[in-house]
Amino acid sequence: LILKPITYDVFRYMKAKQYKYGYNKIMGENHKCIKGLWDTTRKFIKKTGINPKWFHKWREPFTYYNNFEIMSTEFCFSRSYKDYVDFVDHAGGIYYHRWGDHVIRSIAVSLFLHQNETHKFDDLGYCHQYFVYLG
Repeated sequence: LILKPITYDVFRYMKAKQYKYGYNKIMGENHKCIKGLWDTTRKFIKKTGINPKWFHKWREPFTYYNNFEIMSTEFCFSRSYKDYVDFVDHAGGIYYHRWGDHVIRSIAVSLFLHQNETHKFDDLGYCHQYFVYLG
């Protein structure tokens, strides 16, 4: 639920600033629901030889709260993003530990995007279930 009028076009803003991912909250995830995901990601890094953009700074168990997010389709349909999601899927944690799309996407952002390609929307009032941000 958007709590107040948005006075600008967020998509044009993202494009003009060259942001690939926009969010408004980072939160901690239940450790039971991310068991092994960071280790699986390190295995992916080792197997593929990628040079993560800032994964080493993205601390377990934090995740973008993705009930409000704007993401570049170029990023979410990229080969690197698909390869990571496939690797995570085959690891089985989605089924055995409830690894959610929000935490997988959060880690993917830290793997493939530069931090300056993300933007926190501090000015948008937003509400989802128990979370309220007045902006």
